[in-house]
Amino acid sequence: MRSRGPRHLLALERVARAESDARRRALHDLLMQIPAALSIQRGPEHVYELCNPLFQKLVGDDLVGKTFREAAPTVITPGLAEVLDRVYVTGKPFIGRAVPLLHQRDAEDTAEEHFLDGVIQPIRDRAGTVQGVMTFAFDVSEEVRARRHAEHLAAENARLLEIAEQECVRAEEANRSKDVFLATISHELRTPLTAIVGWTRLLRDGMIPADKTARALEIVDRNAQALARLVEDLVDSSRIASGKLRIDRRPALLAPIVEAAIEAVRPLADAKGVRLEQSLDPAAEADIDAARLLQVVWNLTTNAVKFTPSGGVVRLVLAVVDASLEIGVEDNGQGITPDLLPHVFEPFRQGPEAPTPRGGLGLGLAIARHLVELHGGRISVESAGQGCGTRFTVLLPALTRSVEVPTTTAA
Repeated sequence: MRSRGPRHLLALERVARAESDARRRALHDLLMQIPAALSIQRGPEHVYELCNPLFQKLVGDDLVGKTFREAAPTVITPGLAEVLDRVYVTGKPFIGRAVPLLHQRDAEDTAEEHFLDGVIQPIRDRAGTVQGVMTFAFDVSEEVRARRHAEHLAAENARLLEIAEQECVRAEEANRSKDVFLATISHELRTPLTAIVGWTRLLRDGMIPADKTARALEIVDRNAQALARLVEDLVDSSRIASGKLRIDRRPALLAPIVEAAIEAVRPLADAKGVRLEQSLDPAAEADIDAARLLQVVWNLTTNAVKFTPSGGVVRLVLAVVDASLEIGVEDNGQGITPDLLPHVFEPFRQGPEAPTPRGGLGLGLAIARHLVELHGGRISVESAGQGCGTRFTVLLPALTRSVEVPTTTAA
């Protein structure tokens, strides 16, 4: 047998090298066709050795031969370099789900956001020493965006559903309040009408003795006035709802107006045994509609007397506070429960269903608030709870000019 010479060995070496190169090319072609973003980086500086097209699409072109940090200016995801360092040093792979990747190809371009599922795997030699890292990732941006969009829609739908449920509750409460209001109107109108019709018939038929005629006429007159006030409240409420309620404001002293309201309520207070007290600043002046402000003070004072027991006190205060005028109506009556307090000035909320009913049609305080606001002022209410009394406070802008005023005597 003829021995193999150097030429034969050289030929075998060339064949082996060719086969190795072919396998390398085949492996390279295979890696480049993998349907995932793949890169191989060598050494502690993470020098790119291989990047397939999907990786280049995510990160950028011309990466081979560059370190990760040289390419990093285009990859603006914080913490990624530290992850590569940790995998290289510890030899432990990193597995990530929906990892955000921001890539800016040009300083003037908007950064592109991607989300990746993948692994960063250490590359070891035959001795087990880590030589580099391999990144293998799938772009799941569309899935993440779709999931986030679905979560946003679900959250938005939940928000809209909550709003709709709240509106339904409010609508139901409004309908109940209006039903109560209509029932209250029926009762409040029927009561004085029944008295007027009944006593008028008795007078017409001559069934009232002469010595009791004056008393009968007094009852008819009182109920007619009560009926007139109910109708006025309804008319004012309608004007407020349509925006047609107007006031005629002129400079005026407030003490005579407050005194007039007190005198109008005094018969009711005397009949109940409620004492009226007042402390009025005679110099308090404002630009007001006197008739409408009288309506406000009368309403507040009437409410206070109505819900103050016999032996109680209702106190009215008129004072200048800084650049405002303060009218306070305070009683030591039954007070207002905390759950009703925020709704005192709302229409239809004072009917018989209220925890601490204020009586009437439930329109007086709503009208009073509107009238005060038309004057550029504000009205508020305070009460520590049931049995602790109530204080209503009206604040109006004061006139700053000086006027000569008469002296008033406190009752």
